[in-house]
Amino acid sequence: ADTVQVSLVPTTETVAPGETVTVDIALDAGTAAVYAAQASVEDNGVSVNVSQGNYLTADGASSFVTAERANDSLGRVDYGESRIGPLPTTGAGTLATLTVTIPTDVTISTVTLTLTDVVVVDETATPVAVILVDTSLAVES
Repeated sequence: ADTVQVSLVPTTETVAPGETVTVDIALDAGTAAVYAAQASVEDNGVSVNVSQGNYLTADGASSFVTAERANDSLGRVDYGESRIGPLPTTGAGTLATLTVTIPTDVTISTVTLTLTDVVVVDETATPVAVILVDTSLAVES
């Protein structure tokens, strides 16, 4: 069966207090058909925003965003997007980009970003198996 790898990229990085870094929600579907995807990312105390990537539209197709919200008090970002039209896409690309701001008064030595509630479906709305790769950001003291 086909499997889609959903990764937070980069998987590791060193950051400084007050720094803002970008982390992509990347999909690598290989030959698997992808029509829509949703993913949530949980964090442990940073400010995160989310914006649309170009994975589902890179071939010229249209799409609509079904969820694009960040809740810093819950430490969670939700993103979902679906193609418009009959055909799925394949291959690799960026589903969405997270903008992560490290607090200047950060008290943790590692910021963890964890993928959760990830669902990838094909054009028949059948879920495709996923492999998840999370990220951690080491905070300089």
